[in-house]
Amino acid sequence: MSRIRYFSLLAASICLMAASSNAASLLSYQFSYAPGRADPIQPFDFSFLSSAFVNNNQTLNFRPYVVTDGTNSFTITQGITGSGCFNFGTSTTSMSGCGGSVQPGGGGFEATFAAGLPTTSGSFTSSSLGGLFETSTTNENPTGSLSLKITEVQSPLLYRFTYTPGPADPIQAFAFSLYTQDFLSDVTRRLV
Repeated sequence: MSRIRYFSLLAASICLMAASSNAASLLSYQFSYAPGRADPIQPFDFSFLSSAFVNNNQTLNFRPYVVTDGTNSFTITQGITGSGCFNFGTSTTSMSGCGGSVQPGGGGFEATFAAGLPTTSGSFTSSSLGGLFETSTTNENPTGSLSLKITEVQSPLLYRFTYTPGPADPIQAFAFSLYTQDFLSDVTRRLV
């Protein structure tokens, strides 16, 4: 069997499923830290997606991000909300509501919003910001402000591909998936 014909048969045997609705949307929470005057903490940005507006006393799921003073780095791995605030910290930070305690080498911060946690899309600035980042030589307090922008975004589409071999097929079964913001436009393209 020729190689081109084999790959054409392989491509014809792959099953495609779009496992998402194009009508679904998510909320993007985009945070940006602007340092205050003589602030040792450098600017940083991070974001996460949520299926609804976050409420008080909710655990936040996000990709870890790094906060630095230019010499020391702190990886923020956890987040919760309190009454009108967001609270973020390293894995060694103990958090509850709008506060917490920091262990040596760790850090965290909380941002309070005077009107409570936002329940609409838009741009917001924290009314107060507190926190502590402990280094081997000093304790650093962020003195800047945290901006938050909430926007509605389309939910990504999940495509799952599965190959099921025939009875005498030397290729074993396999599967893979990919996310995209839009429908694939040329699914019939050959694999060769």
